Amino acid sequence: MDNNVYMQTPVQRTITRSTPPHPPSYRDVLLSPHTSLAEAKSYRSRFTVPKSAPAHRRCERLDQVEPEQISADRQPYETESRPSTSTAIRHKTLESHLPVKRAKQPQSKEESPIPVVVSPGYVLSRSRSKVAMTIKTDGFFDPPKKEVPTHTLDQATQDLISDLRQQISDLTLYLEEEKLNHRDTKKQAAEELKKREEKLNTRHEEEMNRLEDEYEKEIADMKAAQQKLMAQEKAASEAIHNRLTSDLNFMKSSFDTYKTQIVEEMDEKWADKEAELHFKFEERIESAIYEQKKQLIHEHQDEKAAMNQEFKRQIQTIAREHKREIDAINKRYANAAQDLERLKRTTEELNIARVELEDTKKQLKETTESFKRTLRELQDANVRLIDFEERFHEKVSEVDDKYRQRMHNLMQENADLRKRYMSKCEELYDVKSQNDIQVQERVQTAKDTLQHVIKTRHRANISIAASDPSLDEKKKIQHSRPLSAPTTRKETVEAKLGELQIQDKDQTSVKTPPSAGRQKLLPSRPQTCVGRRA
Repeated sequence: MDNNVYMQTPVQRTITRSTPPHPPSYRDVLLSPHTSLAEAKSYRSRFTVPKSAPAHRRCERLDQVEPEQISADRQPYETESRPSTSTAIRHKTLESHLPVKRAKQPQSKEESPIPVVVSPGYVLSRSRSKVAMTIKTDGFFDPPKKEVPTHTLDQATQDLISDLRQQISDLTLYLEEEKLNHRDTKKQAAEELKKREEKLNTRHEEEMNRLEDEYEKEIADMKAAQQKLMAQEKAASEAIHNRLTSDLNFMKSSFDTYKTQIVEEMDEKWADKEAELHFKFEERIESAIYEQKKQLIHEHQDEKAAMNQEFKRQIQTIAREHKREIDAINKRYANAAQDLERLKRTTEELNIARVELEDTKKQLKETTESFKRTLRELQDANVRLIDFEERFHEKVSEVDDKYRQRMHNLMQENADLRKRYMSKCEELYDVKSQNDIQVQERVQTAKDTLQHVIKTRHRANISIAASDPSLDEKKKIQHSRPLSAPTTRKETVEAKLGELQIQDKDQTSVKTPPSAGRQKLLPSRPQTCVGRRA
C-alpha cells in the first residue's frame, strides 16, 4: 500500500504530497463573503482525519496564517470604509516555510517493505512479493501522544494586529461622537415635527368639517334623486312585467288549444288503429273458417271415394255370385222347383241390390251437387277477397294521405309557434340587455365619483412625514357596490333623459294594440284550422 495520498485541486491537477492536504474547497468556503466564522469552523471540523488514518503532523505555520488570511479576505465584503492597509494583506505572498523536498533515489529492484499503521497496535508492511503484519502490544492500551504545536507570530503579523487595534479604538471614539451629535439633532427634529403636526391637525380638522358639510348636502340631494329614479324604474318595470304576463297568458292559451287538438287527433288515430285491428281479426277468423271448410270437403271426398269403391266391390261380388248361380241352375235344371225358388230369391236379392245401387247413385249425385255448390261459394269468396284486398290498399292510401296532410298542417303550426316564441324571446332579451347596460353604466359612474371623493379625503388626511407620490401610481382595485348607493348630479340628468326616451318608446308601443300584433304573428292559423275541419 502506498503511503502517498492523491487528491484533486480546484484547477483539476494531481498533486503528490507526503502529508494529507486540506480538502480542495475548504479555502473557497472560508473566503466566501456569505460564510460566517462559525460556519467556517463547522465546515473545517468535517474534514478531520479519522482515528484509523495514519498519523501525520499538521503544519504549524498554516494554523497561524489561516485565520489572519481569512479575516483579511473577508474584510472587503463586510464594509467599504476600511483602511487601505487591509487590501495589501490580501495580495501579500507568504514565504515558503516548508523544507525543500529532496529528490528521490532510484528504487532498487527489490524494494523494502513500506510500513503502514492500519490502527493502533497493527502495522502493515507490504512489498511487491510479500505482505507482513506486525502486532504491537503497547499500542493497544497506550493512546498516541499528541504533540502540542507552538504558535509563533512573525513581526509583520504583530504589526498588522497592533495597527488594526489602533483603528478599532479610533472608530469607537468616532462612533461615540456621532451618537452624541445625533441625539441633539433628534431632539430638535422631534420638536419641529410636533409643531408642524399640530398645525396640520388643526388645518385637517377644519378641512374635514367643511368637506363633511358639503358631502352631507350632496348625499341628501343624491338620495332624493335616487329615490325618485327608483320609483320611476319600478313603474317602468311593472309596466313591462304586465305586458310580458299578458303575452305569457296568450302563449299558454294557444298551447292549450294545440294540446287539445293533438289529443283529438291521437284519439282518432287510436280509433282507426282499433278498427284496423278488428278488421285483421275478422280476416284471420274467415281464413280459419275457409281452411276448416276446405279440410271438411277433402274428408268428404275421401269418404265418397271409399264408398264408391265399396259399392263397386259389392256389385262385382253380386254379379259373380249371380253368374255362379245361373251356372248352377243350368247344371241343375232338373231340379226346377228348387231352382225356381232359388231364382226368385236371387231376383229379390238382385232387386234389393239395384235399389241400394240407386240409393247410392242418388247420394253420389247429391254429394257432387253439394261439392259444386261449395266450389261456387269458394270462388265467390275468392272474388270478394280480391275485391276487398284492392279496396283495402285504396283505403290505406286514403288514410295515409289524410294523416300526411294533417302532419303537414301540424308542422306548419309548430313552425309558426316557434317563430312567435323566438320573437318574444328576442324582445325579452333586448329589454333585459338594455336594462343591464343602463344599470351597469350608472353603477360605474357612481363608483368613479365615490373613488374621486375617497381619493380627495385620503389626500387631505396624508401627513408630510408619510407622503408618498408613488401610491397614486398603484393599480386601483374595483369593488362591487349596491344599486341603492347615491349617484352624482350628472348621472341623475342622464337617468332623466333615459327615462324620457323609455316613455316615448312606451307611448309609441301603446298606439298599436297587442291584438293586431298577435294577428300579425299568426297569419296562417285560421287557414290551418279550416283545412283541418275540411
